[in-house]
Amino acid sequence: MADTVLKPTNIDADGAAQPGAPIGDHFRCSKDVCLASTAGGAVVAYTAVAANATVLCSTASLIVIDDATAESPCAPGAATVLTKRDLARRGSASISFDNGSSPPAASVTFAIEEPYRPWHTHRAFSREARGMPPYQPKKPANDVAAAAKAPDDAVAKPPALGDGDMPGAD
Repeated sequence: MADTVLKPTNIDADGAAQPGAPIGDHFRCSKDVCLASTAGGAVVAYTAVAANATVLCSTASLIVIDDATAESPCAPGAATVLTKRDLARRGSASISFDNGSSPPAASVTFAIEEPYRPWHTHRAFSREARGMPPYQPKKPANDVAAAAKAPDDAVAKPPALGDGDMPGAD
């Protein structure tokens, strides 16, 4: 269990897609990638852009991709990849490292396993679980311009009623 919380050190990597290796017990961030190391020497990488994960497959033990549409860019036996889709479908994850291997291998245990129990089936229908990007509301069409082009006669208006008139009365 961690005793202290460390804040990332932002570095300017001169346009590099990957920050330098973590120093000691700190972690580093550069643009869209953060790297941290465990006491056992495992390197954990986080990226919001799936394309950045490819270069991390050979150096990281665990890669976390904050994208539900991302697939694992690593070959089998390389780094363990955890995506937003995995978390949406299977709940929270417990991660442990086997420090006996080189590099340390990551093992992920999820809170919910498939096949789903009846009370978990709703997980399969979220946008993230289906591998879809987050919802982006559509911008409304320029209604003001459309209303200006339509003549007043084109708009349906209810019939005018007199003082004693009642609709439906004969």
